[in-house]
Amino acid sequence: MNEMHLINLKGTHQPSGRIKGVEPVIHLSRLGVLDPRQLVTMIRTFPRVHVAAPFACPDVLRHKVNWYHYGPNETTVEVWNHVLMHCGSEKTLFLQDDEKVDLADLASVISQCPEQWIPALVRWSENGIVRQCYQLRVVPSDAEMPFNGVDLPDASRCFMEMSGTLAGKPLLFDRATDPFRLLQTEKELSASNPPALLYLVTGIRYFDAGKYVHAAAQFRRVMKDRKALSFESVAAINGLASCMAEQYKCSKTVELAEESVRIEPLQQLAYLILFRMHQLEKRWSQAYEMLEKCHGIRMQHSRASFDKGLSDKEMLSLMADMAFRAGMRTESMRHYQSLHELLNDRTPAELTERLLMLALEEQEYDLSVRYFCKLFGDPAKGALSKSSETAAFDYLGLFIKNGWYEFASACCERMMKKHPENEVYMRRWIAILSKSRDIEKARSLVSGIRKSRRSKTATG
Repeated sequence: MNEMHLINLKGTHQPSGRIKGVEPVIHLSRLGVLDPRQLVTMIRTFPRVHVAAPFACPDVLRHKVNWYHYGPNETTVEVWNHVLMHCGSEKTLFLQDDEKVDLADLASVISQCPEQWIPALVRWSENGIVRQCYQLRVVPSDAEMPFNGVDLPDASRCFMEMSGTLAGKPLLFDRATDPFRLLQTEKELSASNPPALLYLVTGIRYFDAGKYVHAAAQFRRVMKDRKALSFESVAAINGLASCMAEQYKCSKTVELAEESVRIEPLQQLAYLILFRMHQLEKRWSQAYEMLEKCHGIRMQHSRASFDKGLSDKEMLSLMADMAFRAGMRTESMRHYQSLHELLNDRTPAELTERLLMLALEEQEYDLSVRYFCKLFGDPAKGALSKSSETAAFDYLGLFIKNGWYEFASACCERMMKKHPENEVYMRRWIAILSKSRDIEKARSLVSGIRKSRRSKTATG
């Protein structure tokens, strides 16, 4: 740790104690992961701050925090249980490395739930997708050795033994990396009474490796564990349902996913599993219904560990496609529009064409003009820029079918100015003018064509 990063701590005021009744513990695994700004904020916010690290306390932090320099052979569980014994508040909050928590939210939850255990929803990104897992990171400071395990601290058994109740609102812990990426499952399994969370992590690793039978065994073990937290039980059912889906055991997959939804409706993964089953059976309306239910749930409100959602782009694209296949044109168009706005300048031409077709089918004039101009250019501003003028004419035919002659005529006029020698464009323009009852203009154009032909014949 570079002490220059913490030099501003020299002017730190005495702790203001704005959040009372809780002391944070920041557990560092190595140099360079401590956020100096967060540490300064914590020192100013809490009566006392604890730091556990594998290196000695920098001089600038002496007398500012309670520092514990742990040895190379001490496990994470040993460190957490040791530091807890030196905490004097009612509750202790444990953070790892670069994890961040909203302190205002923390103060609110603690004041509202003084007697309850507060679950932490640890969140991180993986390949652009948010992942999350529940853990008990806020524990009573008078609990005796509450954490079990090795390097995966778990307080669920202590929670059960103390007959605790969980607060309805979790604390959000944001971090940059997967908290389990370095976990050695074989080492963790050597401990007595391994926690349910370990079997979930192990099952997910087997699943990601395509070992669905092995993964299913881990998830079934959690489902039988009476001391597993509710978040973990739902995660195990979803994990087993995912394994069944990968093995094409559709009826069992649906049974498990529906059970998961009955236990915990506030999640996404179970709905996505059901969506996939309906999609495979080409039940488009039911597939759309599952996506719609899933889309209404925000990940940060999910009550299932290891819940998985889709990006907004994927979700909107699937909802639009399922609605379209189900014949729900209005809903499909609405989702395609949302996707179009989300992508903005990155919108593919295929999506704009789909929106143009839907707008024409639904006889939405303004939207039809908007998406036509997006594809081919605005005739009010200049020549049509799209090279595929034949395709433009095909769409203009649908404008004419809807009785929208003025816009179609304006487009043809622009195209004629760009290609005055093109008689095909001229004939189409004349046809549009005839249908729009602009007979005089149509006659004038026909007369111009005849004169042109006679002139060419005479010079020939």
